[in-house]
Amino acid sequence: MEKEIFELITKMYNEMQKGFADVNSRLDKVESEIKDMKSEITKNSLLIEKVNDNIKLLAEGQETIINQIGTSSNESSTTINNRLEVIELATKSTSKEVKFIKHKLHEAEEEMFDIKDHLQIIK
Repeated sequence: MEKEIFELITKMYNEMQKGFADVNSRLDKVESEIKDMKSEITKNSLLIEKVNDNIKLLAEGQETIINQIGTSSNESSTTINNRLEVIELATKSTSKEVKFIKHKLHEAEEEMFDIKDHLQIIK
């Protein structure tokens, strides 16, 4: 009888160890995914900063062009207006990129919170 109890306890112990190993493996995988997501968020943050800097430069350039339009002749005005249109198109394009990056950053944050929730459930 004691031998059967000992074998049962040993079997339970081995199954628990396997379960712990599985949980540890899953936690390692989740931690790796979180690390990857943090890296992506950092990249996205840098891209957003770069886009913001570009927008500031465009705005400064646009202001300079507007000032030049006020002091230019009609012939120069036409050229400056053409340049202004190019800058406006670039600004719109950059704005779309910023919106896309913000969207991706938001998605990454949501995924990170989901993973954190799963980690809390696993704990």
